[in-house]
Amino acid sequence: MSFDVIINSPFEEPNLYHRFNKNGITQSITEKRRPSSYFIPIPSGQKTDDQLTLWTNEREKENEFINKVRAEVMKWRSENYPNISQVTRNLLEHWKNTKRERRLFFCQIEAVETLIFLKESSEKTGNQFILNELQKINKDYNEEINRLAFKMATGSGKTFVMAMMILWNGINKFFYKTDKKFANQFLILTPGITIRDRLKVLNPNENENIYDQYDLIPLNYKKVISTIKLEILNWHQLQARTKADVGRQTQKILGKKFLDNNQESDKDIVNRVCKNFSKTSNVVAINDEAHHCHKTLSEKIKDLKGDDKKEAEDELRTATVWFDGIKKISKIFNLNNVYDLSATPFWLKGSGFQEGSIFPWVVSDFSLVDAIESGIVKIPRVPVKDDDSDQTEENKPKYRDIWKEISKQLPRGGKQDLPENPNLPPLLESAILSLYSHYEESFNEWEKNKDNNNEPQPVFIIVCNNINVSNEIYRFISVYKKIVNDKEIWVEGKLKIFSNVKTKVGKNELIKNPNTIIVDSKQLEAGTNITPDFKRISDDILSEFKNDYGKKYGSENAKKLTDGDILREVMNTVAKKNKLGQNIKCVVSVSMLTEGWDVNSVTHILGVRAFGTQLLCEQVVGRGLRRISYAYDKKEIVFNNKTKIIDCFPAEYADVYGVPFSFIQTRGKRDKSIGEKKSTRVFAMEERSHLGIEFPNVEGYKYHITDSKLVAELNDDDVKFVIKKNSPLININKGILGDESIQTLSELENEREQKVAFNLSKLVIERYFRNDDREFTLDDKIKEKFDENVKVHRFEEVLNITKEWMEKCIVLEKDTFVQFLLLSNLAFHASEKIYNAIVKGTQKIHQEKTLVPILNPYNKYGSTSYVNFDTVKECMRTSTEKCHISHVVQDSGWEKRVAKYIEQIPEVIKYVKNDHLGFMIPYTLGGFHKNYYPDFICVLKRKNEENLNLILEVSGEDKEDKRQKVSTAKNLWIPSINNFSKEFGSWEFVEVTDPEDTKKIIERFI
Repeated sequence: MSFDVIINSPFEEPNLYHRFNKNGITQSITEKRRPSSYFIPIPSGQKTDDQLTLWTNEREKENEFINKVRAEVMKWRSENYPNISQVTRNLLEHWKNTKRERRLFFCQIEAVETLIFLKESSEKTGNQFILNELQKINKDYNEEINRLAFKMATGSGKTFVMAMMILWNGINKFFYKTDKKFANQFLILTPGITIRDRLKVLNPNENENIYDQYDLIPLNYKKVISTIKLEILNWHQLQARTKADVGRQTQKILGKKFLDNNQESDKDIVNRVCKNFSKTSNVVAINDEAHHCHKTLSEKIKDLKGDDKKEAEDELRTATVWFDGIKKISKIFNLNNVYDLSATPFWLKGSGFQEGSIFPWVVSDFSLVDAIESGIVKIPRVPVKDDDSDQTEENKPKYRDIWKEISKQLPRGGKQDLPENPNLPPLLESAILSLYSHYEESFNEWEKNKDNNNEPQPVFIIVCNNINVSNEIYRFISVYKKIVNDKEIWVEGKLKIFSNVKTKVGKNELIKNPNTIIVDSKQLEAGTNITPDFKRISDDILSEFKNDYGKKYGSENAKKLTDGDILREVMNTVAKKNKLGQNIKCVVSVSMLTEGWDVNSVTHILGVRAFGTQLLCEQVVGRGLRRISYAYDKKEIVFNNKTKIIDCFPAEYADVYGVPFSFIQTRGKRDKSIGEKKSTRVFAMEERSHLGIEFPNVEGYKYHITDSKLVAELNDDDVKFVIKKNSPLININKGILGDESIQTLSELENEREQKVAFNLSKLVIERYFRNDDREFTLDDKIKEKFDENVKVHRFEEVLNITKEWMEKCIVLEKDTFVQFLLLSNLAFHASEKIYNAIVKGTQKIHQEKTLVPILNPYNKYGSTSYVNFDTVKECMRTSTEKCHISHVVQDSGWEKRVAKYIEQIPEVIKYVKNDHLGFMIPYTLGGFHKNYYPDFICVLKRKNEENLNLILEVSGEDKEDKRQKVSTAKNLWIPSINNFSKEFGSWEFVEVTDPEDTKKIIERFI
């Protein structure tokens, strides 16, 4: 079966889904959103029925509570979010903006919407029953700790959701200090070091924080996030430590009594992990991979045996320390809420609760199948058919669930001598060779194109059940030692691309940059050093990595690192350019691979262990589902004799053996006819940094007015303002300034006109009167309402002019009133009218009028240095001597021709195509504010003059919109920048209406 699985846009609520039958996915499509559900394992021996899915041996059960919450959130969303603060409304508007450089996924927005709905709106909108149900759930399962869980598929962007939750809390807390719903202190708890280090991007003080990188915070709130306090820990830090600084041997000698007397108390633990928090302010705990944190019924473990028992005991230790740690924190700090994020928030075997059932406090669900159908993650493909003559419906393809066939033929854990030559069961060996042959195709294709797309190399991962199986597979595929004539020699493994051996002068040697590594994820994540057994099998490649690290970062720094530190660094940088793990193509894991491992180029997965539930299948498959490219394009979806066009990503795949998780066939070559488009990585090239171009980030334009008295011209028709009841600008749920959120027109009319004047004046001051060093002379209560960079001393002048403007210049149509100006869009345009009246009046009296730009106060410059994106559009490689960016993206054939001409002009020192550069010219059309993105910036060398920055627009059809863009560029943007400061250099603007004229037009400016 081969068909297009991607049927929804990642940016919109899913409204189609593939139906499943008892054998797996079908091509039948249902026209609505898939209900939230989960799979319950069926005990062996029980009779099956039609509800049972044969390919999982589990029964599907609907999540009634989640579906109930989802329906209420959908209704609340359709009503434009009643009963929320103005801060929340501004944040949602910013996150949902469809013109963002990197649009946020619907599932990310929905998770945050659900939190906001429950915390801000549900009680006021008659949904107290949901809160009551959650309260009962948390009493039964969480000892009354308020937990809310959000289920999000691996690769769907949980870190973004955490960042938005932090912003929603922290910014609201800044403006509404006494509101207990919000918090500005956050404790992020993780399952291990890898995720802990990855989540450093949540710290606003980090240079490469997620808020700035992905534009998650509106500019006017940028300074607010400095008030947020944040600690990121792995759960191991919640364990009690020994106060006395003594080594392990000394501890053994002193005995248990000494340790008990020198152990941290609960209070000591909490004060250590929350040392930077205030006890007078709320704290929010955020659990990443939260399925490891729960209350357990430990007596159930005694019923388990073997590997199941060992795994359950490990999980119990983690869950107990983690959950108890949160309980201890709640007794000392005001723990406002615990937010749980996980792709698999299910009870595990041995927890004491029904294995595979979902945590009852989950309130939002975006499943792996939803993520696959929305194109957010790679599509996992598993075997669905082979040429076994005995194959039946019950006897599935051999490579799909290898473990059942080979488990008794593999070495057990513990100390055990392995054969001199690797010896794998025939079925496992053939599975490895089969999957490797497919990997080899992918690798060769990547190598052929690597200079053009800058994509990371494909990665193959193998997940094993114990150290001996891992070692045996590692020896088979990569390298092993052998004694020949009393000498120890290196022998190359069977898979050439994964080999760690090279032949030199007739002698085999280990290569300096290994292609394959073997790791024990659990040891690495705990932060402990590696065990002797593991060190014995990995010592040789560790030595090579230490040497490499010493060359990159200095031998003294290398000496300070443990073997565990080195392996963690390698694991975290697999396939990443210029990093320690850049050459790694295959990872053999002793245990389940690290959660949060963010290698996005995994293309092949082999499972060599038991997978008793879909939960375990999803966890291991999830390690390979992160997408490489996030370039999207229009796509036509045909279903049930209907058609819809959506923005979506092209298909990417991960091919899987040994994990019984059924989606798409993996045999043979990939079928590119089903919509797999090759994307191109467009990026700033480090070796061409001397060709970088900087440009000013302009938000608007204003006239420079000195400290002369302000005068307004109120008799000009241009400053009149008509308020229409049926204007499409009106949004009755969106207030502008101040604390209230306006909900209805009747409430709006009850507001005082004084408030309208105050808010409009404040907006005029904040937009047009900035950057003055005068001492403020106004009352402190007024000053504290303003941004510190504005000319607050002008406020009373502007307020008086605004009141006069309201009396003389507002025209009210039938059934309207002046309080309509509390609505944000109308207030924004009214502030322009008031400012224009001031400019005209002041110029008439003082003859002053110098046009200057309004710059982004937090980010004055933009640069080519930050360009790094994927696109499915046609691209042209750029000249190494002219352009900082690797490619010119072709929106039409004209851009390609113009770029070629630009590269041929000697006086063009450097240039850039304006794609994902962020260079924009703000303009107004029909009362709406828009942004114009010109096509090119060129830097020209001129005789006896400074270089010229030339904005070049490749113009097509003449339309009103285009005329307004060009007019604004020539008459506002260029004069304002050239008037403002020499630091921006000299700028000009020109249109090219025929690519053949490019050279002639540019030469006019030289």
